[in-house]
Formats: sequence, structure tokens, C-alpha cells
Amino acid sequence: MGRGKWHILETDSPSVLAHCCDWQGRRVIAVHNLADKACTATLKSHEYTPLFDLFGDRLYESLDADSPSIPLEPYGYRWFRVNRIQG
Repeated sequence: MGRGKWHILETDSPSVLAHCCDWQGRRVIAVHNLADKACTATLKSHEYTPLFDLFGDRLYESLDADSPSIPLEPYGYRWFRVNRIQG
């Protein structure tokens, strides 16, 4: 069984930690709000769209065409699976 690869993702918020794990052709992203106030985090790469909530079926639309924006509660987190659009 091979090891997965993970890396930190760049966001527009200093209070947000986002990381990605690639394993066996699948990708999961976790986004954590480390602050005591709600926020919206934007990933700085369009490579990770569209995002689907891992624990539900909500699709988080981009606020702009280039990067997904993710609403987070205070100290909240979300896990996503990434589906690539085949073109």
C-alpha cells in the first residue's frame, strides 16, 4: 500500500489552515478556521475546484471564477473531496 502525499495550501486568511492529501488518485482538502470569528477562506489555486463537502452534498461555488471561497464558523473546519472537471 503506497503512501499518500500531503501539502499545505495557500489561502487569503492568516487565521485559516488548509491542507490537501492525495492518495491513490483521490484528493481530500481540510480547511480549519483557527479564529474565534466566522470567516470566508479563499484558496489561492483554481486547481482545487469544484469542492464537494465530504460530510454532505453541498457544492461550494466560487465567489469568482479563479478560486473557491469557503464559509467557516468560529474554530470551524470543513473537509472536502475534489472532483476535477474533465474537458
